[in-house]
Amino acid sequence: MLYFRQILIMLVSLYTVQVVLEILVAEDYGIYNFTKKVYGVK
Repeated sequence: MLYFRQILIMLVSLYTVQVVLEILVAEDYGIYNFTKKVYGVK
């Protein structure tokens, strides 16, 4: 159950980062690309 909770929190945080970056993409696309590479988000 503990592992399930950790995985759930990780997925939610990754999704949140992606949403925030999509909001910021209009301001600075370089940071968006860099963070995508760091987090491995496709």
